[in-house]
Amino acid sequence: GDTRALFDSEIIDDYSTKILFNESGNWSINVLAIDSVGHYTRMSHIVGVENIPPVIAIYSTDEVNANMSFDIATEWYLDASGSVDTANDKDNLIYQWYIDESLIHIGNNLSQSVLSQPDSYDLKLVVTDDDGDTDEYLISLTLKQHSETSEDASFSAIIVGSVSIIVIVILISLIF
Repeated sequence: GDTRALFDSEIIDDYSTKILFNESGNWSINVLAIDSVGHYTRMSHIVGVENIPPVIAIYSTDEVNANMSFDIATEWYLDASGSVDTANDKDNLIYQWYIDESLIHIGNNLSQSVLSQPDSYDLKLVVTDDDGDTDEYLISLTLKQHSETSEDASFSAIIVGSVSIIVIVILISLIF
């Protein structure tokens, strides 16, 4: 809607320019060329600029797949900051994490500070750019309480007790 001349940063040389469009839509570019005696010609060009929707990229402490599992006793994260979009949209992406259509977190990183209770969750990440285009990613996340530590402790107690009894039996038999 505004008419303006080129900025100095947009002029490459006398014959070419570089214009970065920051919004989608149809842009009208009018070129006026004037020679040294005052003759001129005018041309108009319509440039159509379309928004590219964001594309989600998630990184994690483990390999990312549709079914993920973490132990609540260890640090874990799901990081979507590597999601891609056009340069003018990248800094304004909105990251929303949902469980059963309820918003639980806004931000590019989900971790145990947000979800810390052992359970199975159906997560949905929605990334939205400033033009309203979105991308979605679904993850089944299982947070489990690791119980092997107590099993390992009782198992080691059984082993230590068995070895102790065997050593005592061998010592008694050697004494006799």
